[in-house]
Amino acid sequence: MKILIARGTSKIEEGKKNAKEYPYWDRLLELCQDHEIKEISGKLNNKDLTELINWCTVWISIDSFLPHFVKYNSLKCGIVLWGLSDPLIFGYNTNINLLKDRKYLRKDQFVWWRGIEHNPEAFVSAEEVFKAINKVD
Repeated sequence: MKILIARGTSKIEEGKKNAKEYPYWDRLLELCQDHEIKEISGKLNNKDLTELINWCTVWISIDSFLPHFVKYNSLKCGIVLWGLSDPLIFGYNTNINLLKDRKYLRKDQFVWWRGIEHNPEAFVSAEEVFKAINKVD
């Protein structure tokens, strides 16, 4: 299986973690060691990003630009990791949307999320993501 990883968090204040940062990437990469993996890094143009999406069997991303890009361009679905944003509002039912528990969602979904503190407890485990990968054809 070919897996594309899009960590996709933007930089915020020095010394603070982005609230959308998935905390278990390293563990997930360990679990996926028998698969071919590529990670998106740096800025890509639309053509290069489309080629990467078409290359993979499944892509995995946090709630970021990538799921919207994929949907807009009618590319293959993937796995989206949610923590504080509501996939029922911002997600697409064509993807596998992994949300640990709605109790971690921010109260006002339409207020900018950058001031929110990172909470690793808000995200599903790497093992849950790995189970979802294995459900992809």
